[in-house]
Amino acid sequence: MKKVILYPLIFLIVCILVFVIYSISYQEKKIIINKILNNTENEIVSLDKYFVYGQHLNISGSLKLDDIENINSIKLVFKSNDNEIEYNLDYEIIDNKISFVTSKEINGGIKLDDIKIDNYFILLRVEFKDNKKYYTIQNNTDYKNIEYYTITKNNTNNKILIEFGKNKSTNKKYMQLKVKRTNLDDEIYDIVIDAGHGGKDSGAINGKYYEKNITLDYAIDLKESLENLGLKVKLTRDGKDEDDLSIYDI
Repeated sequence: MKKVILYPLIFLIVCILVFVIYSISYQEKKIIINKILNNTENEIVSLDKYFVYGQHLNISGSLKLDDIENINSIKLVFKSNDNEIEYNLDYEIIDNKISFVTSKEINGGIKLDDIKIDNYFILLRVEFKDNKKYYTIQNNTDYKNIEYYTITKNNTNNKILIEFGKNKSTNKKYMQLKVKRTNLDDEIYDIVIDAGHGGKDSGAINGKYYEKNITLDYAIDLKESLENLGLKVKLTRDGKDEDDLSIYDI
């Protein structure tokens, strides 16, 4: 009889402890978020374009300010409770409007694989002669949230989520970047190798040599070499069903 009563009691205590720990953690995160956003200005940065190309995040935007004569520098910063990472910008100021871009090169910008695990707000930091101010970023593009996975190292990856939201306490819209440790999902790969031709498309033919077979042999060897480095690799075709090229939606 005592055991019957004891087990539900232990379960109830564990549930209460979990709830208390979760509530404390949630409140701490809420305090941190409010603290960061409360220290930003009322002016909002307009996000005009952002994309991930390869391993890099590239964004461009603009901010209108009245006091531009005393500006010393402008940086993009990833700000969390413990970290503030700054990035140089290519920018210009015309008629009280700051226009900026992280890189004019499509494969330039912020290397996502180098960002440490944490939750960051992406802010514009303007340094004046006497002080520095932070500005939140509002998404004015047609693009929404983005998920990105870093290249596999030691059988693990970082999952990066770029998302947008609005804080109820401060009523400010923001751009946030979250980095956490994870593993790749089943249908996500570090590298995809497309062996040219295949199926009814033989490519060039010279006697008994078919281009589609040669490209496949090279692709298989390359896949094996990359997997020996710890990478997760997919072939668009493996020679088992050469008539099935549905991956191309044809």
